[in-house]
Formats: sequence, structure tokens, C-alpha cells
Amino acid sequence: MPLHAHGSTMRTRLELFTRGQLPFVVIFILVAPLVVLSGAASHHPRAFLAGTVVAVVSTVLGLVVPWERFVGQWIVLIPVLDLVSAALIYLASHETLPEAFLLCVFPVLWLGYGFHRSGLLVAIAGALLVSLVPLVAHGEIPDSPLEWGRAMILPLTAALAAIWLNRLSRLLLEHAGQIERTSNDLFESVVELEDRKHLTEALIDAVDVGVIYYDGDGMVRHINATARDLFRTAGKPEGIDDRAARLVFGPDRLTPVPPERQIPARALAGEHIANELVWIGEPGNQRAVLGSARAVTRDDGSRLGTVVVAHDVTQLAHAVQIREDFLLSVSHELRTPLTSIVGYIDLISDVTDWKKAGIEREFEVITRNANLLLARIEDLLRLPHAEVAIEPVTVDVSRLAERSVEDVAPRADSSRVRIDVDVAPPVIADVDEGRFRQVIDNLLSNAVKYTPPGGVAAISLREIEGVAELRVSDTGVGMSPEEVAQLFDPFYRARQARDGAAGGFGIGLSIAHGIVEAHGGTIGVQSEPNVGTTVTVRVPARVVSSTSEG
Repeated sequence: MPLHAHGSTMRTRLELFTRGQLPFVVIFILVAPLVVLSGAASHHPRAFLAGTVVAVVSTVLGLVVPWERFVGQWIVLIPVLDLVSAALIYLASHETLPEAFLLCVFPVLWLGYGFHRSGLLVAIAGALLVSLVPLVAHGEIPDSPLEWGRAMILPLTAALAAIWLNRLSRLLLEHAGQIERTSNDLFESVVELEDRKHLTEALIDAVDVGVIYYDGDGMVRHINATARDLFRTAGKPEGIDDRAARLVFGPDRLTPVPPERQIPARALAGEHIANELVWIGEPGNQRAVLGSARAVTRDDGSRLGTVVVAHDVTQLAHAVQIREDFLLSVSHELRTPLTSIVGYIDLISDVTDWKKAGIEREFEVITRNANLLLARIEDLLRLPHAEVAIEPVTVDVSRLAERSVEDVAPRADSSRVRIDVDVAPPVIADVDEGRFRQVIDNLLSNAVKYTPPGGVAAISLREIEGVAELRVSDTGVGMSPEEVAQLFDPFYRARQARDGAAGGFGIGLSIAHGIVEAHGGTIGVQSEPNVGTTVTVRVPARVVSSTSEG
């Protein structure tokens, strides 16, 4: 409380004296000369002298005694002595100078404000005693209500002021306690936030992913070491937020990306970016970066800032390039001998009567699959260009489906997988016969490949309102939603395909997707792990364009 001794320094003692004792000293200096001038000091010299001595003693004690070191509230002695001094001075002067009663006001207020209930009781008792002592000493006991009222008005007023100040002191003490608790909680919260900030910064700096956080004004508020390194490689000036990088190129590694199309600029403009590939650095020493960005918003939707994340995928990009180069090289190496095989098959077919020899069907299968294998190799060679050319003709698609079933039947029998066929001929559509057969073969082959023994692969074909709908399903291993989302990416293989014994490059569905889109159709997949997969292809019966990018 303000009038208690808090602390352990001389400054605390002086502050306590100034707040508690100094007002009494000032009033005493004003009242004592008036008592002398009124003649009261000469009529009651002992009382006046004793009151003066007690006042001097209390003042000296207030300055000299180290109250700040005492345990408890021993300083209550000072206002009590002041009340004794006030009582003696008032005893000497109450007849000629009743205003001398004011000497007890500040000690009473000090006791009421600066101490607990015991101090309040002393204050009330002191005010009453100062008022009543002269009356009792001189035998002037009031004998009427009016005289009692005149005698008690001042001490009661002082007592009420003490009570009010005591209550105010308690409220202030409670509020001070609440403020201190709140301050401690805030301090702990600030410390916790600082700890979390340091932990977050340490975690962000520890990862090998570039992270940049921009505030609502587009200023960089945090950037980790990896992002700084990527910025240096990209030729971005250090410490300049609004300057674009100089060495940012598109996926072809040659085309410069304009400043306004660079990922940070687009992110700050409010664009959401997911896994966009750019190349940074000087030509010949470039690094592949996969960038993403999104806005950081508050609960009410207002924008707090922007986060840009950059992954260095240089090694992965080089590995993909090496794989593609390898596949292209192998495809070229395979195409030459296979072209010779197909050519000699045609020559032998011209001079041999396979029907007479009784192996016409077998030779037809050999010829068809040799041509099919050659087409697959052509697809591998064409894959980097992502272009599928089609030559639509009017075809009974149901016949294509039946031939695919015939070709995959031996593999299904060996795998103990039953094929259910629900094809309602004729289903006439304008499609590229070879390409669309490739789609059917791929889907049906996958259905058998990824179905365990005893399972079922099913194929159905219908014409529905001018659309040929092909549906291939199985009771196989199935896929998760995340795997389905990447199913048509070139060279992607689901986990079951990678972990199992099923072979392949992971390009069949990518090629099928391109072929279907080239026909102006759609291909969709529904799958559930350990339940199965259904692939649905829909193409219009009439195709207008003959070339599209898949």
C-alpha cells in the first residue's frame, strides 16, 4: 500500500515520511504558533509542551528509524504518537483555538488508509479520544443533543473519512493484486511466445526447404538460410524486398520469367501457387526449384501475410531427365530390330498360306502384338512431346473390346482371374482404331495385373445418348485418393505397383489419358484400397478434331 514501507532503501523511508508524516508536520507548524498567539500555551503550558515534544519525537523517529527493514507494521507507532500529540495540543487550546483539532486529521487518515482493520479501529478511537479528552479533563460533558452534536461532528467526520479511505485502500490493493497477476500472466505469455518464436525459427532454419514470410505490406519478416541461398542463386539483391530476381527461367531452362510472373510477385498479388517448377541460376549451373505460395489469413478472413515455400529438386529433375533419356535410348534401340521383325513377318505372310498350314489365328496374334509392341515403342519416343495424333474412322468399338478380351484371356487364366464381359454390339463410334484399342488393352491389362487370384475383372461397353461408355473394373488392390490424383502423371506408379511384382514404366495410363482427350472424351477413376478400381471412359460417337495434347 502507498503508506506502508515497501522496499529496503533509504529512498523508501523518505518516500514513506513524505506521504505519511510530512502533512502532519506542516499542519503542526501552522497550528503551534496560533496556539501560542491565542494564549492557550501560557494557560496550559504542560499539555502544549508535552504535545510539542511528542510531535518532535514522532517526526525524528519517522526519519531516523529504518522502518523499511522491519517485518510487520511497526510504523503504526508514528501516527499513534501523532494522535497523542494532537490530543495534548487540543487539550491546551480547545477553548481558544478549536481549529487545533485538525492536527489529528492526517494521522487518522494515515491509519485508515495505510493499515488493516486494526489501524482503522485505532483511527476511529483516536479521533474520538482527541475530541473527548479536553471535555472530560475540564468536566465539560455535553448535556444536550445539540452540544453532543457540536462536540462529535469533527471526530465523526474524521472517522468516516478514515473508513472511506480504508475501503478505498482495500479496493486499490485488490486492483493492484489483479494488475500484478495480470502482469505476471502477460510476462509468462510473452516469454512463452518468445520461446515459440525461437523454436519456430529454429525449426524453419533447420529444414532444407526455403521458407519466406511476407507481412501484409509485402515486407519480408522471416527468411530461412535455405531461402537466402536460393535467392542468391537466383540473383536477387540482399535485403531489397521489392526487387525481382534476375536469373529465373521457365521449365525449358532458357525462357526468362518476367518479374511480375515470378512466384513471390504473384503470391503477393493474392495468387495461390502449388508446385510450380522454375530454374534459377546462371546457365550451365542452374538449380531446379519447385515453388508454392499461399496467403496467411486470420479467423475473420483478413489477410495476415503470405508464405512462399521453395524446394530444391535439382537432383530429382536430373534423375527424371536421365530416366527419360534412358527410355528414349532404349526405345530407339528396340525400334530398329522390331521394325525388321515386323517387316519380315509381312514378307513371310506374302509367301505363306497360314490358313492352309492351320495356324492362321496364331500368326494373326503374332502380327497384331508385334505391331502393338512397335506402337508402344513409338509412344515412348513421342512421350516427351506429350502429343497424341489420331485418325478417326467409323469402328464397331465392341469388336475392339472383344479382341482385347481374347488377347488378355491367357494371362487372366494363368493368374486365376475371371473376366466378366458385358458388351452389347454394335457400339459404333468414330475413333482411331489402333489408339482406342490401346486404351482398352491398357485398362483391361491393368485390371488383370492388379487383381489377386480368385478375383474378377469386368469390362462393359454401352452407347448412351451418342456417347460410347467403356467401363473397366476389378476387385484388386485399389488405390488411395492421393494415388488416384497422380494416376495419369507420366511414369507415376501407385505404391502397390511399386511394391508388388507387376512390371511397367508407369506410362500406360498417361498415354491412355492423352488418347481419350484427343478423341474429345473423358476418363475417370474411382478406387478404394483393398476393394478395387473402376475406370470409366466416355467418348463422343463423332470426333471433329484429329489432334490434341494429352
